[in-house]
Amino acid sequence: MNEQTEHHGVNARQICFFAAFLLPTLKLLDAPAILAKAAGNDLLFPVFLQYLAQSIPILCLLIVKAKTGQGPFSLVKERFGTIAHKIVLVLYAAFFLFYALRPLLDLEKFSYAAFYDTASSAFVFAPFFFLCAYLCSKSLSTLGRLADVCLPIFLVSFVLLFFLGISSADFAALLPFFGNPIADSFSGFYESIPLFFDAALFIPLIERMPYRKKDGVKIISSYWIGGAFVLLFTALFYGTYTSIAQREHFAIAKIAQYFPALDVIGRIDLIFVYLLVIVLFFATCVPCVHCVDSLFNAFPLKTRVPFAAVLNLALLTFTFFFNKRYNAVVNLIKSLTPIFLVFSTLLPVLSLLFLIKTTKNKGAGKRFSENLPKNKEVRLEN
Repeated sequence: MNEQTEHHGVNARQICFFAAFLLPTLKLLDAPAILAKAAGNDLLFPVFLQYLAQSIPILCLLIVKAKTGQGPFSLVKERFGTIAHKIVLVLYAAFFLFYALRPLLDLEKFSYAAFYDTASSAFVFAPFFFLCAYLCSKSLSTLGRLADVCLPIFLVSFVLLFFLGISSADFAALLPFFGNPIADSFSGFYESIPLFFDAALFIPLIERMPYRKKDGVKIISSYWIGGAFVLLFTALFYGTYTSIAQREHFAIAKIAQYFPALDVIGRIDLIFVYLLVIVLFFATCVPCVHCVDSLFNAFPLKTRVPFAAVLNLALLTFTFFFNKRYNAVVNLIKSLTPIFLVFSTLLPVLSLLFLIKTTKNKGAGKRFSENLPKNKEVRLEN
């Protein structure tokens, strides 16, 4: 790792890998079933809308970084002071903690579905929190290195699962496009917002990134590459399950099982599912890492370990007591959907608007100074 990357935490290449190969895994679990229930065979349109909507605040973040070399948190500290900076960091820490609840329960249910044929003990999932606590105790540069590691794992597992599953998919089930009322598509868009609020996850990363020319184009392109993976899997999902798609939660674990050769050679598709679970474990840790990072920057200590330990102990307790109340937690999160919109869009957009206003004020001040009459030199002659 070069000196500049070490200082800032992550570089543009790692954020590109994060956007293209780490974030999509969080959308492969329950999102397709939710979208199928709301939008029917038009479920691809809400996915496209989600990526389009999240691209706007991400672009705002990149423009501000390119023009000022700073992220939103740094701008808040510079313009409004340390207290405002700490308040914003604590609010985002609380939000990242709140966001982590749904992926955590999804991961637990998916792990049980993928690894166990019978009901397992609630403490079987406990080792995840040791991994999460370890990652939380490290700096954001750890996420950058994880993104590098996840690139080959995600590509191999996703491509082979898609290849095995495509033989049993009927993509004609997606036709005709917009055959359902457009209101259904927007309903699917709104209900899936808690699973697609990616812009907020970019804020701490772009904050630490040393910006170079064309980094913004690379990052937003990588984000849409990740969107292409989600669109492809969503199409495969509906083509495989069609009319019963809304009941097939966590289908990634079994979508390739209908490949004809598996009857002879066995369920080798599970190897690729297990590989994808590795990436999914890391992706689920991301909001937890951001939560600890925000608290650490608001209240600096010698180490992040106390924050990481308390957070993961709280999440372990939550999982143990609420894993049987999954629907209640999901309904609570759904009722608080506007929170995701606020934290993923408000700060990036306000940062850009503030930059535009500041630039205009500087331009007006410069023009005013240029129009002032210049004092003529007066020479005194003896």
